[in-house]
Amino acid sequence: MFHKPKAAKALLQAARTEQGEVRSPLDAALFKLQQEIASGGASPPPLALRALLGDLPVAEEQNRLMEVVALLFDSMVQDELLPKPLRSHLARLFLPFLRAALLQPDLLHDARHPARSLLDRIGSVGVGVTPD
Repeated sequence: MFHKPKAAKALLQAARTEQGEVRSPLDAALFKLQQEIASGGASPPPLALRALLGDLPVAEEQNRLMEVVALLFDSMVQDELLPKPLRSHLARLFLPFLRAALLQPDLLHDARHPARSLLDRIGSVGVGVTPD
């Protein structure tokens, strides 16, 4: 009962925030994926996120929110009006934006929210950027 494998210790460390608070299992999994991308890993396709999370228990409201954000980012990543390099950078914003939306669900409704303003501004500026 007291034996904890090494993987459990790493998982527990990933589950703690900088303030020492324990993350929800969903946030811990998303944070781990975000760290993998930051260390050079490829961004997962937004619509494939649920498959990556596997059997992780997710509340219905969180599941709907994840689907909406995934559809939003998938449409941006697939948008032919945006240059490919910009689309890859937008794909990297998917997980941080999703984590913010899960913490503050009103983010999608509030046009003045900083994360939403950033995304709107990147999208509108990106349309005018040439591939060069």
